[in-house]
Amino acid sequence: PPLPPPPPPRAHPRQEELALVNGLGMWRSWGRNFTSPILALLDLFDNAMDATMPPEIDDPNYKPSENMMVRLQLDKETDNERDATGIMMMNNCYRRIPPLVEVLSIHKSCKGDTDQIGENGVGVKQACAALSELSFVFTKNRNELGLGILAEILQTPTEAPYLPSWNFITEQDGSVHYALTQRINDSEALEECVKAYGDGDLERGLDRLEKHFRRLNTGVWADQDYVFLMVMHKIRHTGSDAFKGPKQFLEMVHSELPRNYIHIPVEFDVQVLGKRLDFQYWQRRLIELTKFQSRLDPENSWKDAKDWDWPSKGYSVNIYLGFDPYRSNGKASLYIYSRRSGRLIKSTEDARHILGLSSGGTDYAQGLTIIMDDVHGNLPLTPTKQDLAFGHEQNGKIHELNMLAWLGAYSHYYYQYYLSMHRKKGNLRTVVMDQVKDVRKNATREIRFSLLHGNFNTFIGLQFRQNIKYDKIRSPMGKTELRPGQDTLVRLQRPAPPEPTAPKRGRASVYPPNGLAMRMESAPSQQQQPPRTNAYQQHPTAAYPQHGHYSMAHQPVQPPLTHATYPPPGAIPPQQQQQQQHAGFYPPAQSHHSPAATSQESIPPPQQQQQLPQQPQPPVPVGSNESAFATAGTKRARYSPDNGLPQARPGSTNSESQQQQPAAATPVDSQEIAELKAQIKLWKEKYIDAEDEKLELKRRVGELNDKNESQEANIVQLEKQLQEADRKFRQARKALYQRNGGQAMV
Repeated sequence: PPLPPPPPPRAHPRQEELALVNGLGMWRSWGRNFTSPILALLDLFDNAMDATMPPEIDDPNYKPSENMMVRLQLDKETDNERDATGIMMMNNCYRRIPPLVEVLSIHKSCKGDTDQIGENGVGVKQACAALSELSFVFTKNRNELGLGILAEILQTPTEAPYLPSWNFITEQDGSVHYALTQRINDSEALEECVKAYGDGDLERGLDRLEKHFRRLNTGVWADQDYVFLMVMHKIRHTGSDAFKGPKQFLEMVHSELPRNYIHIPVEFDVQVLGKRLDFQYWQRRLIELTKFQSRLDPENSWKDAKDWDWPSKGYSVNIYLGFDPYRSNGKASLYIYSRRSGRLIKSTEDARHILGLSSGGTDYAQGLTIIMDDVHGNLPLTPTKQDLAFGHEQNGKIHELNMLAWLGAYSHYYYQYYLSMHRKKGNLRTVVMDQVKDVRKNATREIRFSLLHGNFNTFIGLQFRQNIKYDKIRSPMGKTELRPGQDTLVRLQRPAPPEPTAPKRGRASVYPPNGLAMRMESAPSQQQQPPRTNAYQQHPTAAYPQHGHYSMAHQPVQPPLTHATYPPPGAIPPQQQQQQQHAGFYPPAQSHHSPAATSQESIPPPQQQQQLPQQPQPPVPVGSNESAFATAGTKRARYSPDNGLPQARPGSTNSESQQQQPAAATPVDSQEIAELKAQIKLWKEKYIDAEDEKLELKRRVGELNDKNESQEANIVQLEKQLQEADRKFRQARKALYQRNGGQAMV
């Protein structure tokens, strides 16, 4: 038989099936969503930015007006700052503010996945609960006013969260004081909150609320149609940011806001404690600020996609790199910004490991700063915008790895470019520290450009390649051109060209290629050198002494020898005399037998000396001292004193002399040149692969060192625990011994 039809659905579930929301528990969970009060205030500041900046501000040609205002100041009854009980945030809006009933609805936000007005988001309730136990929201939509209350005293553990709000029109309800009095008579919750705001005095609380309503229509806010005001009473002193009061808290906000936002226009009037803020933080601080444009693929891995270098289905991001002189010893830091206001989402003090960079020693430790700007807001974020939420996406892990791979690729190229320019890491650190004075001068300099629209340094012709072996993307060095940008305010000093190194001191060649005789430089001698004789001028070979008389640089130079200083022919054996004659130490033997051997007039001029017949020399035994000197002398004699060209040795054949002549230049084939270029390119790629492998090994060594240090620390901790356990055991044994009356335990 057929099955019976299902029962019709009930219009309303039974009471026991409803899941009640605990109002008090919900309030306390809101307060624990932020790690510090400053982060909670930044969430409220995001809402103010979204409400104040019109959508046209994303257009580079749009010129914002001067009417965009945000004020952060103390909430005080008198002019004395010591009487301040909280803080206020006030801003105007470019369109009508939704009713407070929608703004204060639980788990409701009209923003969705788009950037819309932020006052009606979930972050308002969470931030107010984290900052204060009692907060008020005031709105102005021309002549219509609104009041909302977020108070912990209104929450109970048995009922849903209660966030009341009221709207009233001043023309119909009369004065604000009268309208508030009528609402208090109808609502005990409002009366209880107003008393708490007046420290137990109802009239005092009413006067303070009426003062805030008048503020919406006075001063610079009188001409504004839409105004939003938040008052947080008695700021909590909890979290990681310790402060003593509301004023100290706002002073910390004043110093933190410029670093946390990079898209605030110059025309935007943001004041904290009456001081206008300047959001050109990184433009003033970073040296050699360079901009890169990249595309990230949230679906396909860069290892598998065909269009991995510029994915068609990806989204664009801006990457900025520079050196921070105030932390010249700091490691490579990463800052990720997102959304229209350019909010800082996540910062990592040492990002070398997650970016695939060498994390050992001082690599990438000269103040390198990496900034990623998610201009169009495509990164997944947590509801409080304190971290990235890749786990909410189907391919979130691929998205994250693609982002880190490209950040590491640009960071590696940028750092290696300047490291190769300054040759050493110590030199790079020194030149970065030397620019601190220039960076301090920029603190008072007027800057009219934002980080998004500034003209910074860029690299032309930058190309990347895949390194699948080490899961990295790298770019070969030396194939790009740096184009300086006019908005890069501080630049590194270029290193001076290397000085020519002095030649090593030692025995130089006596016959240089130009054929002129040279004498080695030596230390000055105390003994006065005698003037050179005509024999030295006419016979260059006679000016060089024999082995043992020629001095090195640390010995005094002996005076040049002449024919008068030569020993008689019979003083040395004939064979050695012939060898030395061949080496150039002695004139020909027949000159000693002539009666005019010692006279300088009988010495022939150099032109005639070249035509003297050369005597054949007997062979010299290999390994003897005479052979070494004879060989050296023969090499010297191979050069002609006139033109320095190599001459034929005595006894050599014509073929031998022809082989010594320089060969004529032969034409080179263009195909051969192309093959050589291809080989050079191949060896360059192999060199880059070897360099990447070297960096990877250094990174692994650094990781192993870190693991060893952690293991050693664990061993030390275990030894301490063992010693403590042994001490307690001895104490227990001693106590048991005393309790047993001094009898030892078996």
